[in-house]
Amino acid sequence: MAVTFPLARSSTSKIIEAKPIGAEPIGIVAPSYPAVLNNAIVWLSNITISQSGGFLDSFQNKGVGGSSYDLDVITGQISIVKPNGLDALFFDGVSFVRPLSLTLLPQPNRIYCVYQLTNLTTQVIARLYDSYDSSTIRNMMGLNKFSNYHWIEAGNDIQTPNSSLTASTEISSCLFSGANSELTIDGRPTVTGNAGTQSWNYCTLGAEYNETAGAMMLGTIFEFIVFNGLLPTVSQDISIIEYLADKHKVTL
Repeated sequence: MAVTFPLARSSTSKIIEAKPIGAEPIGIVAPSYPAVLNNAIVWLSNITISQSGGFLDSFQNKGVGGSSYDLDVITGQISIVKPNGLDALFFDGVSFVRPLSLTLLPQPNRIYCVYQLTNLTTQVIARLYDSYDSSTIRNMMGLNKFSNYHWIEAGNDIQTPNSSLTASTEISSCLFSGANSELTIDGRPTVTGNAGTQSWNYCTLGAEYNETAGAMMLGTIFEFIVFNGLLPTVSQDISIIEYLADKHKVTL
């Protein structure tokens, strides 16, 4: 498996707001809302989560897609937690979420996920998202604590070497596009390579497609954003990462 490491993108650039003399000190302006997010076919966030009794009732997507992208078939109970005052989904290592009906999403796909693992002493492997029901129609992202790497897979795989997993909130930006696939964590240097060419049988969230014990997520997903076909440009990708980092207090 060939993996290359391009130069780091300037993902930490911010807009500096000038102030007149005597005004409040010069500060960093929060990144503005990236309009390209309106092109997402799926956007799970605090504004799209419906709940009942403190548990997930359904997730209505905010993207340009139809109801087929909604996640509302739930195994177990997904608790709603409110870090930073925002609704998020807590996965207990047993429960997971799927849509009412599956949808096939051919490559290319760009998927963003803001997440935080818990109980790292017992959680060795976690899948953030995977296929609805098949290992041959998948765009999957996982984390392996035993060997300390993140990886994506769509028939082949690419992974970040020696990237120790922590209990900190992380932002992943993953491009599934055959030999041009990419994996970026918190805006750090992008890992590129061939992740495979499989389409995505959308989707299982918080578990492997076949609910393998020991591979289900124990932690929180704050955001889950999917672009299909019409993808963000490099500069738009950076702006999305910066926006999510500011919203969820992640240091890039």
